[in-house]
Amino acid sequence: MSRTMENNMYYKRFTYLYVLAFLLLPCMVSLSQTRINWQAWDANGAGHSLSGTVQVYSSLGQSLVGSSSTSTHLLHSGYLQLRVSSSGTASIVAQSSLDFGDVLVGEPAMKNLVVQNGGSAPLTISATSITPSVYSILSGGGPQSISAGGSITLRLQFRPASSGTATGTLTIENNSPADPTFAVSLEGRGILGPPDLQLSTLTLSFGSVPVLTPQDMELEVRNVGASNLEISQQIIAGQDSLHFSILQAATSSINPSGTSTMRIRHLPLSGGSKRAYLRLYSNDPDLPIAEVILTSIVTDLEQIPHRPSDARLYQNYPNPFNPTTEIQYSIPTDGEVLLRVYDLLGREVERLVEGFRPAGTSRIVFDGSDYPSGVYVYQIEWNGKTISRCMSLLK
Repeated sequence: MSRTMENNMYYKRFTYLYVLAFLLLPCMVSLSQTRINWQAWDANGAGHSLSGTVQVYSSLGQSLVGSSSTSTHLLHSGYLQLRVSSSGTASIVAQSSLDFGDVLVGEPAMKNLVVQNGGSAPLTISATSITPSVYSILSGGGPQSISAGGSITLRLQFRPASSGTATGTLTIENNSPADPTFAVSLEGRGILGPPDLQLSTLTLSFGSVPVLTPQDMELEVRNVGASNLEISQQIIAGQDSLHFSILQAATSSINPSGTSTMRIRHLPLSGGSKRAYLRLYSNDPDLPIAEVILTSIVTDLEQIPHRPSDARLYQNYPNPFNPTTEIQYSIPTDGEVLLRVYDLLGREVERLVEGFRPAGTSRIVFDGSDYPSGVYVYQIEWNGKTISRCMSLLK
């Protein structure tokens, strides 16, 4: 056989095998990169090789793009044998932990987790799961395939149900030989929101009040926040603060959704318009000092007309006194009489008269030996009417 015929036969065999290789390679499923080793034998059995790289785009029947280099030895007489071998694995790459930080109880916080395929073969994710229930996968979960060098993004959520640290785990089942069950550690801390002080009113108006006549009003202090409201101080300030007092203070600590009732007493010692301020100091970050305006219009005793049918209460004598003083009163008809002494905080100090008394004028001595110096209020009640006056004990 002439050399020309041998070369022609060689070219036919080479062309046939080359075309056959390119027809068969697309049928190889899930190949991301294929290494092709070409070997040729001449008539003497000597082997010569040529190598090339063929890229397969990951799915059945897709086009091949490749390159190869040839050798002149292939033109010698002999025959050509084509061997095709494939290699490559998937590799999952992602953060091993996620920290959601501090999150208000009941509020959601989101984080993204990028999952990459660091291998040369497709990464197949068969399942994703997350525990406990305070964590959830919003998007990106479920079975899917990631091409070599590709990535996906999982959207994760943390919604704490209570305060404190909550740990969890995201599990990704995949075909990576090195890590088929990839686990991501999750951590977040639930925190309570701040307290929120709320008052039932911002103004307590006592209206028209007779001088030396105590009047009480209530005020509700509420905590509409998420953590305990701590009240550190409760005071009455202003130029007329002497005429007002806290009869019942709010509790120093109020739980979320809790309420505490205050009772404010107004005991005017003189006539005219009165104005003072109740101030509450607390740990509410938005309202560290809450203020309530206290107002009244006080009527002097001289402005109250006396009719013959009314009871009368006279100024004590002496005044100031130490330690005793005499109090005089009169009633137009027989009836029940109650004569009491109070301090400026509205606390009852002593009952001087209690029971049925005949009509007319009576005198009673008050002994202040057991009481400290200060201003005291004495008050008579008769037939549904109340009259009050002040006296000063000076030791």
